Amino acid sequence: MAAYIFVATLCFCAFVFGIFALLEKKKVYDNKVVSGMSGVQVWRKRLNAVTDGFVALGNDAFMRGAASQTADPSMSAFKGQTLKFYQGFKQPYLALSFAYNGSAAAVQNAERLLAGNGLMKVRGVHSASQLSDLAVELKEVPAANFTRLLALPRLAPTPPSYKIDYLFEVCERLTAEIKQGLATIRATPAQVQARLTKTDEKLILASHVHEALTAGGATYTPYEDRLAAIAAMRAQVVGDLGADPLGALNQCGNLDKAADVLVAELRQAQQLLISLNEGTQKLATTRDWVTRVRGTPVTCPWIDTRGDDLCWQLNTPDSDPEGQLNQCETLLAQARQDLASGALQTVAGGIKQALAAISQANAMVKAMFDAKTAVDEQVPKVRVELAAVRAELHAITGGANTQEMANLVERTCEAVDARVNEVYSLYRQQLFPAAMALLTGSNSNEYGLPVAKLLAQSKELLRLLKQAAQVAGTLTQAQA
Repeated sequence: MAAYIFVATLCFCAFVFGIFALLEKKKVYDNKVVSGMSGVQVWRKRLNAVTDGFVALGNDAFMRGAASQTADPSMSAFKGQTLKFYQGFKQPYLALSFAYNGSAAAVQNAERLLAGNGLMKVRGVHSASQLSDLAVELKEVPAANFTRLLALPRLAPTPPSYKIDYLFEVCERLTAEIKQGLATIRATPAQVQARLTKTDEKLILASHVHEALTAGGATYTPYEDRLAAIAAMRAQVVGDLGADPLGALNQCGNLDKAADVLVAELRQAQQLLISLNEGTQKLATTRDWVTRVRGTPVTCPWIDTRGDDLCWQLNTPDSDPEGQLNQCETLLAQARQDLASGALQTVAGGIKQALAAISQANAMVKAMFDAKTAVDEQVPKVRVELAAVRAELHAITGGANTQEMANLVERTCEAVDARVNEVYSLYRQQLFPAAMALLTGSNSNEYGLPVAKLLAQSKELLRLLKQAAQVAGTLTQAQA
């Protein structure tokens, strides 16, 4: 009886243990199924996204023949930089095709493995779960077409075998890059049109500045040639826009630069024209001023009796401004010619020299005015000093110039009078700088000693005479 109970207990335990083992096996089976199915579902979801991008590229008008080396319409539709840019898509597109087909086949194989029942389903789940660690073999495409696109994961299989996740990354990267490239090609014509619009605006501005130049009395001969060259460049851009929009966009840089240069040249010419007109006006004003000066009498305020007052002659080398005014006129005319021919770099220098000539002419006439004014101020002072010397001489001698020293002082005073008359003669000849030199100079000239020297001598002789008179008076007192 005990043995029977023991056997019964053992059988019951074995039965319970079996139940638990089966439950555990079912749990593991369920976990593997759930894990395998969820992993494959993630692949499927990712594949669906890749498929959408791949199919969209395949339906793109530019890419419909991209997989063909001989029957690709875009190869004949594009040229220049755009063709080169498009050719960069062809090999990546082939790599995308193989990567997509390989990853799609792997996912479909995994889904077939999950389609079984019972133990076959368990085996299929196990095989499907290993796909993430195994690799898809792609012999149709060179290894470099993949390895240069994305770095292989560490410990990844050696090409031509690639993990599914890596192939998904390749598909996603290539799809994005090709889409971006196609978007660039399609967006470029609008960019070119926008650049052309800006260029046209600059040309309108250039025409306005040119009209202002013409209205200001100037011509700019290079304008038409510059305009024709820009028009030819613009026509080239428009002509290339359909087949080579990227090349047309690149040409827009040179087109913009040419338009900017034209506007800058015209604006510079406009500023130079303003300076030219200002210089011409200054020349006219100076000529009118010189004419009025020559019609103005030269009065002498320190001569009581004089003949008819002569007008300003301005005909001496130091006073005649005609040479400078003629030089200014020549320089301005040459500058205007340089402006018309487009030699703008020389115009500013010519204007500067012309204005300098006007300033020199003004300075010459002003110097004559200053010299006359100085003479007019100096002669009365000389007369006052001369009168003072004579008054003191009279006080010393009582009007009797019997002494040699007194006679010498008087002769010196007479020499001053003579020099003043010579100053007046120079004055009437409008040689004012020479007259001033005769008054205040320190050295002898063709007229003899200057007035300042003679006055100084007369004062020194008067001092000596005064001392002699004092000595004579002292001796007389002592004798008395």
